[in-house]
Amino acid sequence: MSDIFCFSLLYKKKIFPRTIRPMSGTGLLLLLLLLLTSQAATGQKKMTLEECISYALTHNLNIELAALDIEQAGEDLHLYKRQRSPMLTGNIGQGVNFGRSIDPFTNQFIEQRIFTNNMSLSGSLVLYEGRRRTNQVKSGRISYKIREEEKKLAERTLVLEVMENYFSALLYRELIETYRHQKEQNIKTTKINEALLQSGYILAARLKELYATEAADELNISQAENQLNSALLNLKRLLNLPQEEMPELADIPIDTENLVLLAETKLIDEALTTQPDLKVSKLLKEKSALNLKMARGMMLPSLSLNTVAFTGYSSARRLFAYNTFYQQETIGYLSGDPSQTISANVQRREQVPLRYPFLRQLNDNFSQMISLNLTIPILQNGMNLYAVKSAKIEEKRARVNAELQAANLKTMLEQLYAECRTSYKNLQNATEQYEALKEALRVAREKHENGYVSSADFYQANNNFRNVTFELVKSRYSLLFQLKTLEYYQSGKLGL
Repeated sequence: MSDIFCFSLLYKKKIFPRTIRPMSGTGLLLLLLLLLTSQAATGQKKMTLEECISYALTHNLNIELAALDIEQAGEDLHLYKRQRSPMLTGNIGQGVNFGRSIDPFTNQFIEQRIFTNNMSLSGSLVLYEGRRRTNQVKSGRISYKIREEEKKLAERTLVLEVMENYFSALLYRELIETYRHQKEQNIKTTKINEALLQSGYILAARLKELYATEAADELNISQAENQLNSALLNLKRLLNLPQEEMPELADIPIDTENLVLLAETKLIDEALTTQPDLKVSKLLKEKSALNLKMARGMMLPSLSLNTVAFTGYSSARRLFAYNTFYQQETIGYLSGDPSQTISANVQRREQVPLRYPFLRQLNDNFSQMISLNLTIPILQNGMNLYAVKSAKIEEKRARVNAELQAANLKTMLEQLYAECRTSYKNLQNATEQYEALKEALRVAREKHENGYVSSADFYQANNNFRNVTFELVKSRYSLLFQLKTLEYYQSGKLGL
């Protein structure tokens, strides 16, 4: 019953309290329009399988994490490239010395507070180190490609999970409709028998068996609804929908007579060349080979070019000026009378300390140095040898994993192909059984209503039809899911 009809019924029967004044015709029309608008707003568009997949690929959190991994791999690659460029470091320091200390620029002992400043600029460039940094850049490029393929692998897993839950939801939704229709037919049969019981034509035990059939129908509907809700909740999680939203799914028309099974050899050959997990294993094999080269490069000498520019300032350092003056001094004695001295004006120079300007000190103390450093690993406690042997083992492991991954994928596709063929045969058998048991149930119902068949026989016919209905619907959606899975593995697309 709609909201509008309920409101109209309550208004006509005057169920509202008498203290409430009846609404005018204009007010009632506005309220009806408001209810219509709210119902239209709450109506949710049904999502097709393509829309669900597209929405999931855009909003799923695992895909977002995979995109962040790609971004991080790109930053790592930029870092490896920048590490091949020269390094330049600047340093500025200021200090204060107390008590007896050595002037860093005059190397003399002094006892005063000294303020010092040190400034330096140093640079280094690695000329050779066994091509480790070059191989590291190549390894970073491979890591970036691995993250891209891992994102594709996450997308493939997401698409298959969305498709599986989508088909499961459609399966149980169709089963619910079938079970409800069957329940309605059984209710009609029960009402007929209730009338016959009142007329005295049947026993009460027969009617109880029909009530048990209705209870079984309710149980089947309840179980199917639980499975439907579970599939919808899984689909909601994969799509990362808001908590208050539940997906409404559109039906997929299934033409079981025109289903085409792909060629097994062609499918497997094409899938083995396009699947991201196989590409990841191949890239890991290439990366392990580069790691071996980098481990061997650690055993080679490294050559680097270093340069330093330095200057400084000390508050204790002084400039000195010299003043020239004449001073009367004794220069000798008379040879005949040593008591008589001889004096004369003697030229003297006086040292006068002056303040040493800051910028002039920096200019006068400026020094430069350039050097070549050769580092030769001689004894490293066996660490370099251990790294080489470990890299060799990892290279072999990556090669074996690549072969194992290809073999497992091939086996999985072969099994899926075999299951698809089996599902196709099961669908044909279930279709034939469905038609036969449907007719058998119809006959059993008519005979039961006329008293020619016991309730136990009717109950058995009802159960047989219910079971074959489940198998028919399950086989149809299972076959469709398997076909679409094989098609997606082959081309990466869904032809829906």
